[in-house]
Amino acid sequence: MKVHCTVRKDFEADLGGGPSSWREGERVELEHWQMRVLRRHGLAEPLNPLGLAAVRKLLLLEGKQPGLQPLPQGFYALLAEEIEYRRERGEEEAEELRRAAEDFLELRLQKLVRLAPFPSQAKGALPEERVLLEELGRGIEEWRKWMSKRLKVGENEGRRTLRELDGEKPDLQEP
Repeated sequence: MKVHCTVRKDFEADLGGGPSSWREGERVELEHWQMRVLRRHGLAEPLNPLGLAAVRKLLLLEGKQPGLQPLPQGFYALLAEEIEYRRERGEEEAEELRRAAEDFLELRLQKLVRLAPFPSQAKGALPEERVLLEELGRGIEEWRKWMSKRLKVGENEGRRTLRELDGEKPDLQEP
């Protein structure tokens, strides 16, 4: 996943494509792992970090729409990185950002659960969310089959009606 960044200091490094020179203020597109390493050393900063205001705005927008709001690829990785980075730096905003992220996740999860029986309608779901949708979908399908078997009244009794079975004692322990 690529991240748009701004170089904070002049430096030279080999980030996998051979030695390169980087100049302060330069805008570059880096792999997520490259941005994490350079950011930790104070050499680069994401162009649009997911701060508290951005997450709160996303939360508001998500709450207004019935469907899933489209999010950028790698959203959850970037969000986790931002929380971790701020926590390591001892920023007070880190805890508020984590709480806002949890609120956002809760809202998103509610929508995913509603969409689980109809995964094709989950437009805008990220890969991490698609995994959850598949798991929920499998669980729902298994539950439907199990309930379907349980609700077939009279199947094992030769299709007799409940009135015809009236004199027999039911086995309440049998599924």
